Amino acid sequence: MKHCSPFKLRNPSPPPNESSDDEEKEEKANNEKSDRKVGGPDAIGDTIYSKSWLLSVLSRVVEQAQVNSTNKEVVKTDLVLDKELEDDMCKIWDMSMDEVVAAFLQKVNGISVLHGVIERSLSWRLIEICVGILGNMTCFLPCCLALNNDEAFIDFLLQLLGESDPPTLLETSRLILTCLSHNEASSSWLAKMKTLDSVFDNVCFILKSSTNVDLLLKVGKVLDSAFDQDEELMVKWATKNSQDEKSINNPPSTLTLALFEAILQLRTESPEALEVYLHVLQLLTTTDEGSSALVRPSSKEYQVWHLLLDILTDLCHPADPVAALLEQRVSLACILSVLSTMLSSPGGHLNNVANSHKLLRDILTVFQYLASVKSSGKPNVDWGALPLTRERCKRSTWSTERDRSGNGRRGGKRESEIRDLQLFGDDPHVAIIRESAKDILATVCLHCSATMLRDAITRKTISTAQLKNAVLELFPSHSESVHHLLSELRKACPAEAELLLLESHGLAHEDSQ
Repeated sequence: MKHCSPFKLRNPSPPPNESSDDEEKEEKANNEKSDRKVGGPDAIGDTIYSKSWLLSVLSRVVEQAQVNSTNKEVVKTDLVLDKELEDDMCKIWDMSMDEVVAAFLQKVNGISVLHGVIERSLSWRLIEICVGILGNMTCFLPCCLALNNDEAFIDFLLQLLGESDPPTLLETSRLILTCLSHNEASSSWLAKMKTLDSVFDNVCFILKSSTNVDLLLKVGKVLDSAFDQDEELMVKWATKNSQDEKSINNPPSTLTLALFEAILQLRTESPEALEVYLHVLQLLTTTDEGSSALVRPSSKEYQVWHLLLDILTDLCHPADPVAALLEQRVSLACILSVLSTMLSSPGGHLNNVANSHKLLRDILTVFQYLASVKSSGKPNVDWGALPLTRERCKRSTWSTERDRSGNGRRGGKRESEIRDLQLFGDDPHVAIIRESAKDILATVCLHCSATMLRDAITRKTISTAQLKNAVLELFPSHSESVHHLLSELRKACPAEAELLLLESHGLAHEDSQ
């Protein structure tokens, strides 16, 4: 008789637990999280971020940068950043958006640490991350002022604009733009931009050669902010020539030509970036030197006029609703302001106006928009939710004065400007559009020819109704332009001229006298 083992009466043992390692890791992570409670001894302020972890990552990155910097055979493009270190540094990059973390990094000399890593590292990815962390930290004024104390570091960061790595250039531009946004810190950066010739050369090279829309947008915003704050810098750059050291055979370039190349690139790529560059051109027209740089007839800058006319045509479509004007009003205001200045500047483009029915058509389309807005009353638009241009465009409808602190502010408004603002929902751009378009229209009508008017009407480029709007806009403030227009219109199309006089009773009465 066989004796049965008592062990056979129980259920078989379960198989070994294959997930035991995962459970141990999860338990360890939970324990670490519990050790790092909000406001705990190892926490950064009232966050759950660990001080010891952050310091250990910084120590590792410093160590790697020092080791790699001794290897003479490795260049920056050859070195691949350790994946674990990259992930940890990216976490710090995200954490640095928190003001408490940024303050802690400043407290433990994080700016100096990042400075050393950027100078020694052979990894473009690591340099990009470190500059990005600095960009986040400088969003907070105390950190920005701390960085400003190291003038040599400012020099070094500005020199990074001459590097070839697009992500690094993008983060460097963002860092510079952030520092320029602080009134208390911007003067140090602006002073360096004026003294370091390489900054101008590198910016011009980026504008001429880059196809990266994000990078062009950031560099354009840097120019916009810098020129808006420092007129001396703008004048110096507007009259300066740049020699591209990367291509010795290229002739010296100018800022205007570099802006021209960037606008060509952005014209169909990014309306937002295009708007920024058009405003940079508008800022240039606030000085005589900048205006002169735009109207040099013997240089390639002459092409800017034709490019702006093409963009104006892109924006002006008679069949579009009035909303099209409101959506594009910032770009339209900038273009019209620049064109108006270029026409009135010595050596301008008056020779092209006499036979430019394209410009006349587009300006009449603008007034067609404005007439539609006027007839519909005050538009229901939240202007505060839409971007505004700077307040210091002297040649627009605003007269600019300086207060004691040196900041630009809006000066007094003429009564017509006040009425415009009340009519168009207190939006300055529509007032700028109206005043600039009126100046251009007066110039075009004063120099138009009978041949141009005949061709435009025959081809139905313009209509008698549009000419009527033009007459009503210009009379009586620009009566000389109106009478020249009518005189040439009588030669080209007598019937249209008489009809126009009949529909404009006050003008007909004066004309008969």
